[in-house]
Amino acid sequence: MSSMNVALSSAVSSLLVIEKQMGVASNNISNANTKGYSEESVQLAPSVSGGVGTGVTDLGVTSEVNQFLLSSVLQATTQSAQAGSFNTLYQNLENALGTISSSNTGGNDIASQLSTLQTALSTLAATPSNSALTSNVVNDLNSLCANLQSVSSQVQSLRTTADQDITSAVTDANTQLNTIATLNEQIATAQAQGNPIAALQDLRTNALSSLTSDLGVSSFTDANNQMQIYTTSGVPLLVGNTVNTLSHTAVSVSGDTTYANGTINGIMVGNQDITSQIGSGSIAAYIQMRDTELPNAQNALNTLAQSLSSTLNTAANQGTANPAPSTLTSATGISFQGTDSVTLSANLTIRVAMVNSSGQVQSYTDVNLGADLGTPATVNQIIADINSKVGSPVASLNGSGQMVLTATGSNGIAVATKSGTMSINGSTATNFSAFFHLNDVLTSGSSAAAISVNSTLLKNSYLLPVATLNTTSTTTPFAGIGASDGSTATALVTALQGNLTFNSGVATSTTTEPSASAALGLTGTFTVSGKSGNATITVAATDSLTSIAAQINATTGTTGITASVVGTGAYQLQISSGNSALTFKNASGTVLSSLGLSSNPSGYLGSTTTTLSGYASSLISDIAARANSASTASTNTSTTLSTLQNNLSSQSGVNTDEETAKLTELQSAYQASARIISTVQSMFSALISAVGGS
Repeated sequence: MSSMNVALSSAVSSLLVIEKQMGVASNNISNANTKGYSEESVQLAPSVSGGVGTGVTDLGVTSEVNQFLLSSVLQATTQSAQAGSFNTLYQNLENALGTISSSNTGGNDIASQLSTLQTALSTLAATPSNSALTSNVVNDLNSLCANLQSVSSQVQSLRTTADQDITSAVTDANTQLNTIATLNEQIATAQAQGNPIAALQDLRTNALSSLTSDLGVSSFTDANNQMQIYTTSGVPLLVGNTVNTLSHTAVSVSGDTTYANGTINGIMVGNQDITSQIGSGSIAAYIQMRDTELPNAQNALNTLAQSLSSTLNTAANQGTANPAPSTLTSATGISFQGTDSVTLSANLTIRVAMVNSSGQVQSYTDVNLGADLGTPATVNQIIADINSKVGSPVASLNGSGQMVLTATGSNGIAVATKSGTMSINGSTATNFSAFFHLNDVLTSGSSAAAISVNSTLLKNSYLLPVATLNTTSTTTPFAGIGASDGSTATALVTALQGNLTFNSGVATSTTTEPSASAALGLTGTFTVSGKSGNATITVAATDSLTSIAAQINATTGTTGITASVVGTGAYQLQISSGNSALTFKNASGTVLSSLGLSSNPSGYLGSTTTTLSGYASSLISDIAARANSASTASTNTSTTLSTLQNNLSSQSGVNTDEETAKLTELQSAYQASARIISTVQSMFSALISAVGGS
């Protein structure tokens, strides 16, 4: 009787366990294609009573996951997400810059447009009286400037996108953290009730995988099977049942918006800013693009714009338009005060000429400003001396502080420097026309975002200075501007073709100020690092460009860093560390961004000597190479992740063939157990009948 009870008990326990095993196998097959699902199995143990086996005991449903493989998959997920996000933004940057045209001209990229402009100027230089060719040059200049503005705008737009992507990733990270916290609670409850937890563990692992796409984390499961999560730098994100959520508020980013000066919000955990501590995951890629990669591209664009503007304007101010205009006015954005002190060379002599529509000089006056005024002289004194010598009020400052030269009668007016130079605030000495920006072809050339063609030329392309005023003839009338004179157009071509030095050790502010000595109203502290040391500069609201430069120069003996104020009528701070790398670090305030000073002034290109188009080509090629590297890294990390995921799936995933075969085996076992029960029942019946019969 005892043996039959044992047999019956064993068979019943077997049927119950097999039924559960069949359910688990069926569930495995159903979830064979479910992402993150791990194969489940019923853990069994023999049931023993009094030293006698009484069947089988169900220890619960578990899943077997190789923790080493899982850890590798999570790390690869972080790396792949970072590389993929980085790649996406770099491909967009490459598309913004365009591809250099195979014909070197006619393309819509900056390098090709520079070559197209050079060709147009060369054609104009050969036929300077052709108004259609003049119009072509102005149109090409305008297209070039528009492209520089467009690319600059797209760079800042990509920075805004990166900042917005950070917010999206932070939101997702918080969602995953809260999901894991909820699953922790559900797992704890299930364990306490003796219910299966394998499916809940899979869901928790999936949430952790999504979290690691956003940022690199470290995690562990404690003795109570509760997952705890920290950033890789040790900041707690999920401890116990408490989620420490991340926060970030995106902003619209522009060239002077930076994380360093506080105009871009940090990534916070409570009151702690962890932005600089995030080194992996998609968020790290967005930070790097927003704060390093894209600003470097912008710096190179700004360097190109500054060099293009100064080079072309220097050449253009050697000449005059043909026919000469009735007025010459300083370029837009230029402003002088009548009391501005100007340094004149002793031999500074200019020729002011009244020229008819045929280029014949009707009258002229040579004004020896250096001899008449000495040095320094004010702008008002220069104006008075010109008017006195010409005998007519041809020179004046308008309400915007621009120099205006007005012809007499129905003539046009032209001006040329016969000898000598003039400068202001220690800026580079130049001729009269360049000093007052009377024949600038480009304006707002301090940055790629603002550079544009002189509005006067856009309205009247014939005002493009292509010729040179005759400064040698003395008997009027004489040929002052020849119809076939393309000397200034030739000078512009030469300027475009000439090699320039782009120095990563020289940073020129991308913003301009109307005065070098006026208080800027800026407060803050920043550090300049250069050739042999650092200079820490504290700026008060009363400081000007000149006083900031003086502070920097006071450290020159120990740092090798020098500073100066450059420009006339629109002033910029220029800081140099020779040929050494020049970097800036903000400590407080917004002085650096307000002035438009950035580390790596020429971006990743460093110091180089090349033409303007060569520099543009180098920029485009550099971005293309970096985009290619980003693409390769994205592909490689994605392949690695896929391989590891397949390995993990092979180890812990569902093999439908094996599960189907298992169902067949379980069916046979179920039938065998059922037969045992049937046999025991028959034996019981026979025994009862025998006892009853006796």
